[in-house]
Amino acid sequence: MNGFKNSPHLNMYALGGWFQADKRTGQIQRDVSKRCTGGKFIFQDEDLWIDLYKRHGLIQVVWASSTFAHYTDPAPNNESITLVCMSTQCSRRLERLYGGKATAIMRLAREKAITSGMVIQSHLN
Repeated sequence: MNGFKNSPHLNMYALGGWFQADKRTGQIQRDVSKRCTGGKFIFQDEDLWIDLYKRHGLIQVVWASSTFAHYTDPAPNNESITLVCMSTQCSRRLERLYGGKATAIMRLAREKAITSGMVIQSHLN
């Protein structure tokens, strides 16, 4: 990591990512017929969720981690497919770029009852 270090700190935003992968190869699962079902990333107080199995490829979400309580529902066991999940705190620079957008987008999503209203990107590449 080339000498990287930092002091204890808090971050306002988090970046989460998910993708379905072949357990044997680790490759992103692109064959829709082999995908597993179930499992959601949930913002419980907002009554808002992302169905992780209805999106294809890599799912990325930025949210105000100090504001919105969240969790991931367990996914059903599948013999050949697994859901790979990761999250990280966003840097101060990224926080400045997004500003209050994550909070505003969550509010809009709740009002419009749409789960794709957050800062979400889905990639197949």
